[in-house]
Amino acid sequence: MLRNPNYVYGPQSVTVPANLNFGDFVLTKFWEHRQNIALINGATDEHLSYGDIVQQAMNFAVSLTRMGVRKGDTIGLMSENRHEFWGAVVGVACAGAVLTTISTGYVKGEIIHVTNISKPKYMICSPVMYKLHANTLKSLKFLKKIILFGEETQPNVLMYNDLVFESKGQVRNVKFEEFQSVEVQGQSDTLSILYSSGTTGLPKGVMTTHLNVITACCVPATLDPTMVTLTITPWYHVMGLVGMLTAFVTGRTAVYLPKFDVDTYLKTVEKYRPFQLTVVPPILVAVCKNQSKYDLSSVKVIFSGAAPLHKDTIVSVHEKFPNLQGVYQGYGSTEMTLAVMRYIPGDSNSHKMGSVGVVIPNTVVKVTDLETGKPLGPNERGEICAKGELLMKGYVGKDRASDLDDEGFYRTGDVGYYDEDRYFYIVDRVKELIKYKGYQVPPAELEAVLLQHSGIRDAAVVGVEDRSAGEVPLAFVVPQPGRTLTEQEVKDFVAERVSSFIIRDAAVVGVEDRSAGEVPLAFVVGQPGRTLTEQEVKDFVAERVSSFIIRDAAVVGVEDRSAGEVPLAFVVGQPGRTLTEQEVKDFVAERVSSFIIRDAAVVGVEDRSAGEVPLAFVVPQPGRTLTEQEVKDFVAERVSSFIIRDAAVVGVEDRSAGEVPLAFVVPQPGRTLTEAEVKDFVAERLSNPKHLRGGVRFVQQIPKSASGKLLRKELRKMLKTAKSRL
Repeated sequence: MLRNPNYVYGPQSVTVPANLNFGDFVLTKFWEHRQNIALINGATDEHLSYGDIVQQAMNFAVSLTRMGVRKGDTIGLMSENRHEFWGAVVGVACAGAVLTTISTGYVKGEIIHVTNISKPKYMICSPVMYKLHANTLKSLKFLKKIILFGEETQPNVLMYNDLVFESKGQVRNVKFEEFQSVEVQGQSDTLSILYSSGTTGLPKGVMTTHLNVITACCVPATLDPTMVTLTITPWYHVMGLVGMLTAFVTGRTAVYLPKFDVDTYLKTVEKYRPFQLTVVPPILVAVCKNQSKYDLSSVKVIFSGAAPLHKDTIVSVHEKFPNLQGVYQGYGSTEMTLAVMRYIPGDSNSHKMGSVGVVIPNTVVKVTDLETGKPLGPNERGEICAKGELLMKGYVGKDRASDLDDEGFYRTGDVGYYDEDRYFYIVDRVKELIKYKGYQVPPAELEAVLLQHSGIRDAAVVGVEDRSAGEVPLAFVVPQPGRTLTEQEVKDFVAERVSSFIIRDAAVVGVEDRSAGEVPLAFVVGQPGRTLTEQEVKDFVAERVSSFIIRDAAVVGVEDRSAGEVPLAFVVGQPGRTLTEQEVKDFVAERVSSFIIRDAAVVGVEDRSAGEVPLAFVVPQPGRTLTEQEVKDFVAERVSSFIIRDAAVVGVEDRSAGEVPLAFVVPQPGRTLTEAEVKDFVAERLSNPKHLRGGVRFVQQIPKSASGKLLRKELRKMLKTAKSRL
């Protein structure tokens, strides 16, 4: 049978062992590397070897069997990243039981929801999770017992250490040569139940088989296994759980942290000098915004997953890590046992910034039209669909067929495309696309733009209902600590950058028109994978350029009972363009203050600290309600002369940045300004590179020539004089 030309096939290069028992498979791999260090806790410097994990796992499996655990029983694991985690994971598999990992971020209702799906008979907990959720866990009727990590005992709780360590007197060390995992049917028996929202809704229980995870572990490694890796991804998540297993089977050493703190993370990089980092995008954003200086020269490769990574963030990461060879993204899902695509270091196509790479071995992917389901070709956006040996067994309590299309492909709910070289790019979620005037706006693209702002710590964008447009984007923004942001500042920041997601390049020429003489014609190159219509481009320009809306206009005053006289506009629209009265009014109202304020007067009033400050008396337009703050903000955005009388900026040498801006400021008479006040004023209005990192110098006068030209040499002399005095 011929291959479908619009399907993308991964290489058929994965060979799995005949014995499809994950417990036996991973024990054998770990035993081969038993002398190697498997884990280093970056916070405590604790080390754990592969031999240690094997011993814990075998002892734990024997203890579970003696406790009555049988093949197919479910055992839960709720813990932050810690040494005991992997002995428990492998031990559960060797006992023939099903592992279900519970997010440490879940609250009571979520824990009850997911455990009602998997119904674990035992729950393994860290002390932190036990203290938070003991009452919830004890209320679960199907839960027989809690097994607790750590040294601190609790009443009616089994201690993990008592079940795995010979020194505790309750268990003997099992010999590797004498141990045998419980028999399973690897192609059909469930190994784990992880949780995913799928394409929508509450978390569902995703069942993966022994074959699924063994196949993931047998995908050829992309890096030298002797290189140290640093990971911060939580191990209860598929990216942490299966991702770590794929590294472990090669014998690699992994440094980990129980929780993320940006300075601790960077100190760990400096101390342990990892070759590779495994992260999610928010961590890279936080690292790039951190101004502390650490030695990050050991890092050559960064793997990022779980969400799209914006191109500007990739550029910033390269600036942060001096010897970085590449930032490699991957794409996957819990339903596909971790990976669907990956980027291979050293690939000749490593210049494809923003790509999540190529389809992994033994997997087939297609991109389908969102309306018709038809397979699409290169650079056409649609839903990513995948199938192969990594495809889940199914959701707990559901027929797998209901989640697949008629060809057996899993519909991921993610929108993306592939280029001519079969490299994939992820755009957004199908369900999250904002339908603006019939066009699809991906929230992830807007979120990536927002995160470029130095004053924004985190952001999310959703669509909200709008009568005229259908849906419009609404942003939720978390400012950086100590940073004040205005709604307008954020809107302007996005507005200046958002066109680059629609149009890659453009040129405009004039063409003859019978009625208008000449009209503009645009030649547009869309972004790869982005389909644009002529109307979409016209609307985009029309919202920004008045000449495309109004051909000619005149304004006269007309009598008004309440206001005396108000302006009336006579407007000639562009040929073929239909305008409404409200559209013109709104266009003017956004640009002209006289529609907000009818009349105003300003007087000086006494002020203890400043001597005198301005006070405004304002008459709003009829029917317009104004607040004091609204007027203050309106003035503040337009008038700096109440704060600063004169100013000049020069570049000063900086070791890390080369040069940074320094401002000379002349305050208004009687006005006291602090350096921080000036810096904040600038930071709120200008992008990150223009912030006053060189500081602020307050002077009585800015040196200028008789013609008013700024004398920067004199300013530099003033700086040298000030330094010599110090």
